[in-house]
Amino acid sequence: MEVLPRRFKRLLYVSSVMGLILKQIPETSLVDKINQKLHLAYGAVGMLFPIYIGSIIWRSLINNVIRLDSGLVSVDNLNPKELSEIDCWRTGLFFARNTPMWLQYGSDDLMAADIHDMLMLLEDAA
Repeated sequence: MEVLPRRFKRLLYVSSVMGLILKQIPETSLVDKINQKLHLAYGAVGMLFPIYIGSIIWRSLINNVIRLDSGLVSVDNLNPKELSEIDCWRTGLFFARNTPMWLQYGSDDLMAADIHDMLMLLEDAA
């Protein structure tokens, strides 16, 4: 579990969730905006590989559902533009609690906060 440095785990975690939710490689300007706020990598290009492999890291969760204000939503159907702030927290907690052991870098609350912040930035970018 301690093989990967914490900073690298955080980069993989947040970027891979972003890739899973967006279902595509986003424009570099969006990645750069998120990176400037969350300080994940030295540049936006460093986030592209984890974004690209997000569906591989989280493939066991794709058919799972998250309880949101609007009801149950499958992970595969999450849309950051439709999430309220509380739904961003619920989504963050879902991913934090279902993170593979090798990718955990902090408490569930800390990891949920990173996903919450990323989702809020995605929502603002829309």
